[in-house]
This record gives sequence, structure tokens and C-alpha cells, in this order.
Amino acid sequence: MSTLLHPTRRANRTTTPSSVVSAVAWHALLKTADREAVRDDLAPGTAHAIDLAVSGTVDGEEFDQHIVGQLSVGHDSQRASSANPPLDKLIGYILSQLNESHRNAILRLPALYAEQGCELPEVSPSIAAETDAFLKKFRAAKTSKVRGSVSFKRCAIDSDSREPALSIVG
Repeated sequence: MSTLLHPTRRANRTTTPSSVVSAVAWHALLKTADREAVRDDLAPGTAHAIDLAVSGTVDGEEFDQHIVGQLSVGHDSQRASSANPPLDKLIGYILSQLNESHRNAILRLPALYAEQGCELPEVSPSIAAETDAFLKKFRAAKTSKVRGSVSFKRCAIDSDSREPALSIVG
């Protein structure tokens, strides 16, 4: 439901419905913001008071909107995660350690998998357990930098006076 952009009302309105005007205007603003906004220009841990006026026409229908609120940028942080090495590199290294006949036998495994209805051949429980332990030894913790989130808390506006009707942030 689009309620922020309110087309100016005309007595002889016969073209674009206000809901369409609002949807088109929001999408135009969204697409423009996607191209124009530079996230690197927002400093972490900041807050900005916003008081914007947006006006124009959509299919000849006028609209205007007053937007008041606060834009907040969270602090950057570190995210911990765990990861295994890339599967192609791990299997590639294992294959490189085998002689040609063993390597070719393993490289035929995708065809065997397809022939068996996408099921792998059974292996003994001890081999499965050894493989599981082997893969767990590769699991390593790593951290990555994460940017703080950007949020916008809008204040409700009294459409007649263009003043904030409430100062609710949240």
C-alpha cells in the first residue's frame, strides 16, 4: 500500500489513478536512488535529520510529498563464520595425489551417479566416519567486516499544515 505520495486532486481527474501515480513515483525514486546513492559516503554510527519535499508529475498528474524523519547508519562490525576450503580445490588436490588409473576411476563417478538415479554408491560406515572427521578438520573460523545497516524512521506528517503530526521514531 503506497500512502506517502499523494497526487494533487483535480475535479476532472480522468487519467492515471492516484495509486498508480504513487507507485510510479516511488519506483522512479527507487531506481534513481539505486544509481545515485554512494554507500561509501555514509559514515558509520551517524544519524541525519531529514526534511525533504518531493514534487512533480506522473503522466501529467501532479503529486507532492513532504518527508520528515531520521536516517541512521549503524556501526561497522565483524561477523564470525566458519568455512571449508573450496570443494573444487580440495578434490583437485586429492586427485592430483593419485595415479592416472585411480584418478580416471574417480572422474567416472558423475556418470555412475547419474546411472544410479542420482545416488552415490554405498560406502562402509567406517569410511563414512573417517571422511566426516577429515572434512571437520578443514573447518576454520574466519571473520569478515560488515557494514552497519542503514535505516530510516519516518515521522507522520499532517498533510494540511505540513508539520510533523507525531515524532515517533521506531
